[in-house]
Amino acid sequence: MPVSAGDLIASILPSAPFNSGALPLWIAFSTVLGVFNTVQCFISPKLSKRVYSRKPQQVTPLTSRLFGTWTLLASAVRLYTAYHITDQGFYDITLFTYALAFTHFFSELLIFRSASLGPGVLSPLIVASVSTYWAYTQRAYYIGLL
Repeated sequence: MPVSAGDLIASILPSAPFNSGALPLWIAFSTVLGVFNTVQCFISPKLSKRVYSRKPQQVTPLTSRLFGTWTLLASAVRLYTAYHITDQGFYDITLFTYALAFTHFFSELLIFRSASLGPGVLSPLIVASVSTYWAYTQRAYYIGLL
């Protein structure tokens, strides 16, 4: 019996216990974005230079790969959490990965001035800030403290 595309996608996507909301799907989506970014960082520093557009000369193939490795590690933690949303330890570490990403991009924009407010830094800032806020405000619900 053939499997529909919708059934296949539904079987892959994480489902939180008791269909408890969209946060696990968002975390999985941000994981996909992170893996895409990782691949780009390993292929070429071009995407990293868009993020650090005020000081692109500081972006080297080495720093790009390092950033890609950091992003892949965060993505691995997030993927586990998307499928195990009630695990308090991983939930908290995932929340920290988003807060750390926000802090990094915010500081590069306003403190170190290596980034300018454009698509290169705006996208990760939006994802990191929305994710930090959402995970923080829903923490008690997902880890069973309510």
